[in-house]
Amino acid sequence: MKKDIYASKNELFNKFVQTKHCVATGIGNKVIDGEDIGVECLKLYVSKKKAKNQIKGSDLLPESYNGLLVDVIEMGYPTYQGTSPGADISRGSACPGGSTMGLKVRRKGTNTEFILATRHQMNPIGGDVRWCNNHVATVSEVLNAPIGDAAIAEITPSGSAYVSPVHVSYGPVSIYYTSAVVGLQLKKYGMGSGHTLGRVTDRAWTGPVSGTTYTDQIKVDGDGMDWSVGGDSGAMAFANTYHNYSVGLHFAGFGSGDDGIGILTPMVYILNHFNLEIVRS
Repeated sequence: MKKDIYASKNELFNKFVQTKHCVATGIGNKVIDGEDIGVECLKLYVSKKKAKNQIKGSDLLPESYNGLLVDVIEMGYPTYQGTSPGADISRGSACPGGSTMGLKVRRKGTNTEFILATRHQMNPIGGDVRWCNNHVATVSEVLNAPIGDAAIAEITPSGSAYVSPVHVSYGPVSIYYTSAVVGLQLKKYGMGSGHTLGRVTDRAWTGPVSGTTYTDQIKVDGDGMDWSVGGDSGAMAFANTYHNYSVGLHFAGFGSGDDGIGILTPMVYILNHFNLEIVRS
């Protein structure tokens, strides 16, 4: 009998990532000879794949676990992709900054508005957020591991003139978000990479980022291009449609080209944690 896939993923993490030096675990689709066969499976990420005849019997990774298929995939260790904390924040070339702004958001039931970005790129709570050398917001709250990496900064009265809810590359943003479905094509605009495309490969990735473990994040692979580079942390990933539904906040990555990956905190975690809604464009 198949066990709950999330429980099985967590067991895999405790059993193999903690003891066998695997990199991470995830939930996605089984890939055979480069083709997604459309069957949901558990994923085990390793730093280097080896042929079976090069591995001791006790170190062999399972082909199935609790009645679920297991896909073993080679992957490096993701790292944060923000600049130093407190760097100017931006979302386009008109006033380039060191890190990327995600969205303009509002506390539910109030008129209090915030900049959404990542925790690791922001100053500590109470610190300034600057845009084109102007103090536009003050860091208010953060979301930490293992749930995700995010922070909100309350926009100052004078900062409202600088912080628009309209995305500089994609135009008006929907007030709705959507869940990450394996295979969903995403788009984002980061200060380091500009406009990029990727596809969701894992809807529940668990592993370390710069030595800190995050649970049930979204993993994205570049779709024929680099997904991200340094400076992209804080970029909002949208479903690649004209609706601009938010999916997740980019905060980490590894590699380049088709081998490059990104890690996102799901938008639903962020909105629920901070009790937010997206400001209508």
